[in-house]
Amino acid sequence: MTFSVVLPLAGNVYTVQNLVGNTSVLGNNLAGTVIVSDKPVSAPVADDSVNPAGGGGCHDLMGDQIVPTDVIGTDYIVNKGFLNAGSDEALYVLATENFTTVTVNDGVLNPTVILNQGDTYSFITDNQLTYVTADKPVYLLHMSRLRMRIGWKRFYLL
Repeated sequence: MTFSVVLPLAGNVYTVQNLVGNTSVLGNNLAGTVIVSDKPVSAPVADDSVNPAGGGGCHDLMGDQIVPTDVIGTDYIVNKGFLNAGSDEALYVLATENFTTVTVNDGVLNPTVILNQGDTYSFITDNQLTYVTADKPVYLLHMSRLRMRIGWKRFYLL
């Protein structure tokens, strides 16, 4: 689905809201949305009442800001955080181009997947360090927690 929005003045805001309740189901979220603009824009993203499976704890808001594709990379290292024992701490890789090969290596598992533009691959991070490499630029988000606060961490070029 394509939407065209014209914001005539600096500082104008347009909000896209996902009205589907179960956003963890494929196709029920806004992941992979492409934003094209002829002027600089800010594109924050957030998900409210997040509580990872398995470990309990508080529901919390996670958010970040989408950055341009020219500052994302192909090689990432993810350091495991402090989610409650048994929680599904995870990383999410989003492809920006078709036929992107992504390999995740946590020292035990070493899956390789092929993603198309807008596809997201999730991986549960059970080990202290996880190395992610791709043959084309990808976004990488890491869902973790420190104390009772859950959050995303966007990663940059190595």
